Amino acid sequence: MTASNDSTKLRDFIIENMRYLHHDGGVGAGIDLPAFEFTPLDYLKFAQNELGNDIASPMSIPSSFNCVSHLKRAADCAIDTFLHALNLYELFKKRNLKFERKIELLRSMGLFNPRSLNKLNTMRNKMEHEYKAPESTNLELYFELIQGFIYALDGSMHMLAYDTIMDFESDTSNNNEDTRSLSMNVEYSFEKPSVIFKLEKNEETDHLEFVASNDTENFAFAVNLFFLLIRSKSLISVESLSENMLLAYESLEKGNNAKGKIAG
Repeated sequence: MTASNDSTKLRDFIIENMRYLHHDGGVGAGIDLPAFEFTPLDYLKFAQNELGNDIASPMSIPSSFNCVSHLKRAADCAIDTFLHALNLYELFKKRNLKFERKIELLRSMGLFNPRSLNKLNTMRNKMEHEYKAPESTNLELYFELIQGFIYALDGSMHMLAYDTIMDFESDTSNNNEDTRSLSMNVEYSFEKPSVIFKLEKNEETDHLEFVASNDTENFAFAVNLFFLLIRSKSLISVESLSENMLLAYESLEKGNNAKGKIAG
């Protein structure tokens, strides 16, 4: 599956009009976190205990096995917590999606590059299925990687909670008749879940809704843009927003995002 007509409309609107828009307010919402007995930070602490505080001291084989298992659980728990916050957890649970599919979805949302996480998963699989000991020299690096991964997803959940709905309006000082009536409303709807864009220009309105259960790929593209728009308020320029959105769109066109549909 490639870019939908709605994704193409959204891309074109952003490229043509985003430089004339500014953030004009929004609304946050409480996010629903799972009632897991252990958190990603708990598993990270378990891994730290196996690593110990003396870097010069070699790890025992049992400790290296335990450390890899705890790091993998920390990553799994962080992903499932994030999916729960977006109300995607049950949707993915029904499909029994594997680790690789989940982190590919996160990549297509623009949240994290999965290459290093895939290497950790490969190490864990060799440990589980080929009965090989993990290389303890890499475990400090993987610990820091998983720590950064957890914090990145935590930050995305905070952004979502603070900016669940955003309004963008054209500058009132703009004298260009073609752009004075511009506006864009963006909402992450937890109910379906979906991302909804209301685009207005020259008294014409487009309502674009990207529903997770209908089309995973284009939904992920919409989530990617949603988080880029949050960052555009103060962290990135319009040019950077457009550049990153175009990269996501090109990936979508090539069919490299999360594959297939999820039955709702």
